Amino acid sequence: MKIKITADSTADLSAELLEKYDIGIISLGVSLGEDLFEDGKTIVPEQIYDYVANTKKLPKTSAVNSEQYKGFFAQFFEQG
Repeated sequence: MKIKITADSTADLSAELLEKYDIGIISLGVSLGEDLFEDGKTIVPEQIYDYVANTKKLPKTSAVNSEQYKGFFAQFFEQG
């Protein structure tokens, strides 16, 4: 039996830790105004900080839905 460590993107783990322990990350949604991004993929923390500094508005986050989780975990089952 294999064990796979996973987390969502709010764990903010370094690239070195992700690689060293082969950790799977699923990205949460981040809304900046009307624009939706994938945390760690299409937006990085510095961009969020800049948005808050420039607009004085806080971003909103959205959880992963069940279909996204299903696809995320399916890849690990396929790998054994």
